[in-house]
Amino acid sequence: MTLDDLQWADSASLQLIQVPLTDRESSKILIIGCYRSNEVDEQHELSTIIRAIKDEEPNNAGLLGVTEIELSNLGIDETNKILMTLLSMDNPHETLPLVCICHKKTLGNPFFLIQFVLMLAQENLITFHLGVFKWNWDTTIIEECTTATDNVVQLIKGRMEELPKPLLRLFQVVACVGSAFSDRVVWMFASSK
Repeated sequence: MTLDDLQWADSASLQLIQVPLTDRESSKILIIGCYRSNEVDEQHELSTIIRAIKDEEPNNAGLLGVTEIELSNLGIDETNKILMTLLSMDNPHETLPLVCICHKKTLGNPFFLIQFVLMLAQENLITFHLGVFKWNWDTTIIEECTTATDNVVQLIKGRMEELPKPLLRLFQVVACVGSAFSDRVVWMFASSK
């Protein structure tokens, strides 16, 4: 079972995950939990649960094991491989100038990289030429058009600000409610307008 964004999980969900991991009868379960370590400090409930599971390991006669793998941002080479795959290209030297811009703007964050490339395509800064069946771009134009943002966080923020004002207001309200809310909250917000 793979669980993503555990940094946002509520207390009850985290405690529920702990049960099969510390139960001697549940030795045939593998749980992969992903979280952003920069959002989880030692006081975070997820840290407490991980410590409790690790403390339980000696009592489980080798049946239970916790392996932590910290992933860092992508380097230029990895970014180039991803971009070559996305653009169906084989020559790493051909994509390298574009990769340098993408890496500079995204700092190698895979999510931001995908968002940045999508934005380039939506803004027609990367276009597909059917006649030669390949992607085209001009790195000078891309640099000029994206100089207003130092990185993708600002770019995504700018794209969010282009959303309709009522939708932005809804995002602000539900952000205050927490990581989970019912559709009733949305309806209450909608009816208050």
